[in-house]
Amino acid sequence: MSGEPSEFDLNAAWVRKAQADLHAFLEGLASRIGEALPDRVTIERQRDGLFSSTRHVSKIAVAFDTEVLSLERVGRDVVAQRSKVVRGVRIRSEQVSVADWLVDLDNHLRRLAGGVQSVAGALHEFLMS
Repeated sequence: MSGEPSEFDLNAAWVRKAQADLHAFLEGLASRIGEALPDRVTIERQRDGLFSSTRHVSKIAVAFDTEVLSLERVGRDVVAQRSKVVRGVRIRSEQVSVADWLVDLDNHLRRLAGGVQSVAGALHEFLMS
């Protein structure tokens, strides 16, 4: 094996992380992706309660040349979406499984990194830990 995560590995890692703690998973993913690609990532946060000073990640959006990948927390679930973008305008969006979203993100990161392990490896390291 090449040491790169397979689709099965990513899916299994998502299930482990999500079942353990969805809140921590989104916070960790937002932190890793935000550090790796600060100019491409938008992170939205919501207050934990009406009078609370703490906030949690409610949405992560990662913009690439022709797609925007977003994860949004809806209640106790996470909704993953892939949007087609032409000249900065979203022309089509589709809901996908979180596992497929992670595979898409990994593929985009690998293309963006041009083979540099540090950027693409951030997602792998986060999911496999």
